[in-house]
Amino acid sequence: MPAPKIEVLPRRPHASVREELRASQRGRLICAIADAVAAKGYAATSVADVIALAGVSRKTFYEHFAGKEECFLAAYDSGAQAIYDAMVEAIHGLSRWEDILASVLTTWLAFLQADLAFTRAYMVEFWAAGDAARERWKERRDRTANLLKLLHEQIRAQDPAVAEVSDTLVAAVVGGINRVVISHVLAEDDAPLTTLAPELERFVTMVLAARDARG
Repeated sequence: MPAPKIEVLPRRPHASVREELRASQRGRLICAIADAVAAKGYAATSVADVIALAGVSRKTFYEHFAGKEECFLAAYDSGAQAIYDAMVEAIHGLSRWEDILASVLTTWLAFLQADLAFTRAYMVEFWAAGDAARERWKERRDRTANLLKLLHEQIRAQDPAVAEVSDTLVAAVVGGINRVVISHVLAEDDAPLTTLAPELERFVTMVLAARDARG
């Protein structure tokens, strides 16, 4: 099945996602659960932790969410959508695949670096949040894979000598990049995530732009 085309979003000046979220009670709860989960882990985080950090009442919490899981999933969805929108926005006006790849990777890493609490919740702690969180992770994985497939199609359009890549190879790229970033976050490395960009770009290029050996 061919990868879906990307709808390029118009560029827009905006505050950070966290600043936008803090403008509403629901948004403050989303920020609070990301912070609580990053500090304590999903299993140890309670609704009491969330409302204390958000500065709202328990009644207010339950006006917005049925429980901890629903609140956490809302945080996951907010982070996933914001990152995807930022990456799509980053390719606006670019035509060379090399520039597109570099821009998308750098934007993704910069976004993750800008809010490490969200990143930890989004990339690490969701595994403890049950089947619904894992389904969301699969959707995010597949959407990223589709972006890579679209990029690969562009590469082959420019250079027909480039070998086709299988879904297995694309999945390996997605999984490998995620593993590198997660390891960096867990190690609490002082170097920003953006320092990973050159090597990750090289890795993706080695797979997506490899010449067909049979040629």
